[in-house]
Amino acid sequence: LLAIAQKEGFMLTPDAALLIAKAADGSARDALSLLDKCVSANDEITEQAVRDTIGIADVSYLCDIAEKVEQGDLSGVMTVISQLYAASKDMERLCAELMELYRDVLVIKTVKTPSEHILSSGAQIEQLKALGEKATIPQILSALTLLSECRDSMGRQLDPRTQLEIALLKLCTAAVEAPEPVIKKAAQPEQKAKAPVTAVPPPQEKEPESKPEQAVSQPLQTEGDG
Repeated sequence: LLAIAQKEGFMLTPDAALLIAKAADGSARDALSLLDKCVSANDEITEQAVRDTIGIADVSYLCDIAEKVEQGDLSGVMTVISQLYAASKDMERLCAELMELYRDVLVIKTVKTPSEHILSSGAQIEQLKALGEKATIPQILSALTLLSECRDSMGRQLDPRTQLEIALLKLCTAAVEAPEPVIKKAAQPEQKAKAPVTAVPPPQEKEPESKPEQAVSQPLQTEGDG
């Protein structure tokens, strides 16, 4: 993409090219189509210009949603979704971006060199690392599963915004109902309650039973004795 920009004579920043490649999900044709769309709408193609043109939410919004889900902040999640919706962000793409966010956090927690497997800038990777410190693998997998189901069903029954809100509120509710944050609880193995151990006194030695004394029979004395 950078080579094309240089050849065609328009400015494309490295972060903008990275974001286009990420949005295209590895498809060269989709990447070129997105690049052409950005060129038509902007004189200089920056990361923010790509986000505004394609309708991609900033990673800070995504991390904010994930943090509020972990806190069980239903009102906070709804507020962020409303802000993004008012900014004309595509809800189906937002759902996909949240899945990508949780996927990247999962990579950070499981791979020694995550930068080799994540298409994000250095600053964004630091944001993901901060989020990963609060999340656990079971919680991430749960969020990925729920968001995947939400994306697959978008448009079938309810509008995409409502479906995404329901999916996120389900995650929030799980955090609220748990005795401790669901992110932390999922990492702890189940512990069975152990009954208190009562000390058993050592067995006492039995004293030998005393046998009853037998009466000694005395010989009978006769008158002639003595």
